[in-house]
Amino acid sequence: MLPPLQRAISRMSRMPPSSHFFTTSRQTLQKLPRRSFTNLPKRPTTTAKTKTPLLLSKFLPFATRTNYHLSDAAYRRSRHTTYALRILLTLNTTIFLAWQFALNPSLASLLPFTLPIDRRILARWLAENTLLSAASISAGRGWTIITSAFTHQSLGHFLLNMFSLQAFGSVMVAFGIGPAKLVSLYLLSAIGGSLGFLYHKMRRQQPGWDVSSACGASGAIMGMAAVAGCLAPWARMLLFGIVPMPMVGMVGLYAVVDTVLLDYNTSIAHSAHLGGFGAGLLAYVVGLRRFGGIWPKWL
Repeated sequence: MLPPLQRAISRMSRMPPSSHFFTTSRQTLQKLPRRSFTNLPKRPTTTAKTKTPLLLSKFLPFATRTNYHLSDAAYRRSRHTTYALRILLTLNTTIFLAWQFALNPSLASLLPFTLPIDRRILARWLAENTLLSAASISAGRGWTIITSAFTHQSLGHFLLNMFSLQAFGSVMVAFGIGPAKLVSLYLLSAIGGSLGFLYHKMRRQQPGWDVSSACGASGAIMGMAAVAGCLAPWARMLLFGIVPMPMVGMVGLYAVVDTVLLDYNTSIAHSAHLGGFGAGLLAYVVGLRRFGGIWPKWL
């Protein structure tokens, strides 16, 4: 018994010349068994009925690949969410670099071109429009409630927040949350964090409370962390890169620490963290619980 390929070649050699030679040959070859050159499974086109454990610790904080068990629509949304996450990172980076050029004249001298604005004027403009304080709100600069969530002055603060933003943003990508919902969550959590900071300063009434300013994406990131903890509560995370613990435990620990240190005079705006955390929980209950997580299905 000849193999299928040799039988086809033998049959083709006995065929008379004809204008239908190539058509007949193609039909003959199509009957041959096909070989698969890869054993990788194809991405399903429908949502899987069984739950797939999300080992997010293998992909965080630099995950860009989405869950292969998402539907086509969710898969496309997750790709767009990745772009939205990069835009948020870019905006934070741009304002951070602007602050560095405004505060450090040595950095401006390294540029191959001359800045079109004096750095002192730039520093004054940034302070008025990107730092949150009760005085800035009283002066009519209400947009600082949002712009302060894109502002960082120190390198350590900037790197830690961008690391966390990429980490928890990757969870949104993995669950197929759309770009509009990701940006809305960031802005809602930023507003919650800013309002929490202002309320806490007003309640304590310490000397100079009205001119005490704050900046940073920590409140917005705490809101994203709250949603991530609700969506994937048992995903394995590494606290400080060392201690393994579930995501819900790590996020809850952050909230407890902020609550304990709320009234201590530290350089960290714990009230902004808690305000963003509460806004994130509200966003999950109202609009994001349908993506899964800890919310009971019967509610």
